[in-house]
Amino acid sequence: MNLERCNRADETIVTTAAGTFKVMADGYHLPIDPYLYNIGDLWGRGWSIIPLRERDKRPAIPWTPYQRRTPTPDELDQWFVRPERMNVGIVTGRVSGIFVVDADSPAALAWADEHLPPCDLRVRTAKGIHLYFPYSGDKPIRNKVRVKFQGEQIVLDVRADGGFVIGPNSIHPSDAIYTHEGGGW
Repeated sequence: MNLERCNRADETIVTTAAGTFKVMADGYHLPIDPYLYNIGDLWGRGWSIIPLRERDKRPAIPWTPYQRRTPTPDELDQWFVRPERMNVGIVTGRVSGIFVVDADSPAALAWADEHLPPCDLRVRTAKGIHLYFPYSGDKPIRNKVRVKFQGEQIVLDVRADGGFVIGPNSIHPSDAIYTHEGGGW
């Protein structure tokens, strides 16, 4: 997959009916596999990513080491350069410098809109939305499922240290595709 972390401002990516291409300084267009481009983009952000089983939410590998380090390019090649398209997990917390709020109901979406700051890194999920926020790791954030607010439980989860979320362009078991939203991508 020949990955390099690079300054995204130096890239020009063009998508046409014929496919997705990286435009080089000399004007040549190199074809890009959108699946592998997505993997490189997530890894290039410094995020720890892991393979998930195809059309599944479960890790395809033991993922504990990737809670402390990002994968190498060779590991990414082993996991993702293959005929089957594995889903992508993004390990949250200090290792990736992000935490994610997962709002899976209309009430949770309304709560997030009212109580959280604007978010430019969003992923539309099968049931709602993932909101990505920066995380310095200075104060630990734990994973939380079904958060309570003013005594009522809402379908809102928090993923941080020790957690992961399903990444964009992954396919939910229901066939819904996790899609990018917001200008931060």
